[in-house]
Amino acid sequence: MEESKTKFITDSRLEIEMKYPIGKNMPNLIFYCDVMAQLIREHAPINDRRLHFLCRGSSGAILAGIVASRLPHNNVYITHFKKPGEYSHAGEFMCEGDDYFIVIDDFMASGTTLNTICEKMLNVAYQFPDMLIVSGNVNSSFKYHKEIETIICGSYYIEPVAEYSENSGYYVEAATEMTENWLGNS
Repeated sequence: MEESKTKFITDSRLEIEMKYPIGKNMPNLIFYCDVMAQLIREHAPINDRRLHFLCRGSSGAILAGIVASRLPHNNVYITHFKKPGEYSHAGEFMCEGDDYFIVIDDFMASGTTLNTICEKMLNVAYQFPDMLIVSGNVNSSFKYHKEIETIICGSYYIEPVAEYSENSGYYVEAATEMTENWLGNS
């Protein structure tokens, strides 16, 4: 079995997926953005490195902007990856120095957005993002889940792994505390 370096962090406040379109219920949107900003403050090196949000689509762009405004400094850069058929006057994706890359999205449906962002980043920056934060669950259709340092979500169901590797220095939490509701067995 391939060793994962991923630390999964679940937060019950993110268990219910945001509804689309995300701007339809502003109190719900603001709540999620505040929770995401708090979790980023707790789990990202916000004082050591520039945060670089990676998003796709209008929902991702809205979230990234609001969450960035909730952080205690303005050392945040946002890259918006276009969906097919979308165009803008912005240039290509560029990374600078020692950015800490965070994929931010409303929820995971097919995994296409998350997989596309990871593939584009790998092609340009030769690395995977450092963190993913999303409402709802993360499942195995996100094929790069083992390459991300930290995944923050409401729940997850990816092959359970629990080990500490001194070689990699990453702690991998077990995906064993799955609730009956989450598994659909209630």
